[in-house]
Amino acid sequence: MKVGAIPFYLGRNGLQVCLVSTTRDPSNFTIPKGNLKDGEQWSKGAMRELYEEAGITARILMPHTPLIIPDKDIPSEGVIFFWSEVISIAKKWPEKKFRKRVFCSAERKPDVKLSRTGTEVFNEILDLNLGARASQNSQNLDITDWIMSNLDKLRIRADLDYRSRSGLGLR
Repeated sequence: MKVGAIPFYLGRNGLQVCLVSTTRDPSNFTIPKGNLKDGEQWSKGAMRELYEEAGITARILMPHTPLIIPDKDIPSEGVIFFWSEVISIAKKWPEKKFRKRVFCSAERKPDVKLSRTGTEVFNEILDLNLGARASQNSQNLDITDWIMSNLDKLRIRADLDYRSRSGLGLR
């Protein structure tokens, strides 16, 4: 099982999402993710992977409503992504020698080349118009509150998509 974190923060340039280069092809970028260790909780594994790959400490928002992206080779498997608000960004991190870290606007497709999983996650962000909505609401509403109030819609959509693509069917 793989887990990951979608790290974001609201900055001067709107909602920003962190991407990291892949180890297979450093010109490809993706959302931080990796394998769970034996006995590790999904949320703790996601936070560990986020720090190892991107040097980011974050807070998971609504841990019971992750985004699920099915595996292309094994549809019943997938990556469980947790929406995560950035708390701190380290200058040095465990995989800094192997990975680049970039922050992109959540309002448009990034200028970097995305991996398949990175593309799928970013398409969810764009389809939900999170970047534009966050920018519009930044004057009146804390971004964390706004994201949390909209994650249920996201979870339902991801669950239906996962079931249909993985052959689990709808019940």
